[in-house]
Amino acid sequence: MHPTAGKALREILSRALGSRSQVWLAGQCGVSQGAVSQWLSGKVPPSARSLALIAVALGLDGRELARIAGRDPDRVARQQSQLAGMAGGHAGPLIEVARLQTELVYLTRISGNPHAAVAMAQQIAAMAGQPISGSRIVVEELLSVRGRALFEWATALRETTSPMQLGRTTRPVVAQMRAVLDDLTTASARGELTGLINVTEGQVAYIARHPELSIAHLREVGLKVDTDEQLINRRTVVLNWAKLGQEAQVDRWSAQSHVRLLEQEARDIIGLGSFRNAHTVVLTLEGFGRARAMLGMERVEETFHEAEILNRSIRVTYPLLSIQIARSRLRAMLCGRDIDRSLYEKIAAEGRREAIKYGYARYVDQFDGLIREFNDGRRVGPTGRGFRARTTAARSPGRAAHPSRSRLYRTVQEQ
Repeated sequence: MHPTAGKALREILSRALGSRSQVWLAGQCGVSQGAVSQWLSGKVPPSARSLALIAVALGLDGRELARIAGRDPDRVARQQSQLAGMAGGHAGPLIEVARLQTELVYLTRISGNPHAAVAMAQQIAAMAGQPISGSRIVVEELLSVRGRALFEWATALRETTSPMQLGRTTRPVVAQMRAVLDDLTTASARGELTGLINVTEGQVAYIARHPELSIAHLREVGLKVDTDEQLINRRTVVLNWAKLGQEAQVDRWSAQSHVRLLEQEARDIIGLGSFRNAHTVVLTLEGFGRARAMLGMERVEETFHEAEILNRSIRVTYPLLSIQIARSRLRAMLCGRDIDRSLYEKIAAEGRREAIKYGYARYVDQFDGLIREFNDGRRVGPTGRGFRARTTAARSPGRAAHPSRSRLYRTVQEQ
């Protein structure tokens, strides 16, 4: 945000806030006190939804706030009108509480509490499923919140359920999502939930090792979901192509071309700063690094290094991200011929211990599998052919390009 605009927004918010605390405004907007502090510093603009919530809470003009913050004035005004209308009815508090709690499920899941995230999403879905009286707009809003809660429930199940049981445990949740879809009437709400259903089915197919089916589901998503989900979708599609190329089910050069194209699209999104959570960027880079290793491509270590640097730059530590990076590093090492045995064993032991500690059952299974592959001497090279890797003594890694000077890193830091 331009310094002049930042100063103007800071002055408007500070004057309207008056004697009320930042904690109060954070509660009204469903964000942390740190986020409000950044808004008031003028360095980071609120999102369109946050601007609408601010306008309702402080009695401000949403359009004016949007123009200053560089957001879409029409979108903010529309959301402000909906929020203000719901606030006057008994369904308003229920919808807002359900929506804000749904946004917390994601953070709970990656913060090392996947089982708590499952329980939270179940409760929110049940709460949003209560019959209410009100206008069609209110009913549609509550249905949309329920659909999102069900999606977060299915996502959290992926981390707490073993791959063998995942299809059985997520099937009833997807059925509930389809039931909500049948009740929705507006095109935008139906489009978004259809996208989330495709995401869920595509992710389950990926974990079940059906790459072609996963790609088919995820191709249907398009722009129906927000940019964070679009980044994760590109990551999953890339990993599916890497699996197909590694196992020689498709031409390796073709798989590499798909990886390069999808990675460039994702980096364009990241470079524009059009994402909500920096954690999504970390996860996306981790997936690209793993796919590159599986296909014997260049810049594997540099991509992992980017992910690790960005992960460390996030003020709050999220165990899931570190566990996923460790898992992908092991997979990348197994794709090479020379493996540092002591380093491999150290990463595997630490990653497995963290996965057990935080209850990420899926990743415990993956670390066990990676350890077995290493001990049995079974490797799969980037061409799909098996070979026995050579173990080597520890050596200093080559100097990777430091991403702190890159446009990507600066963009994430600014978020």
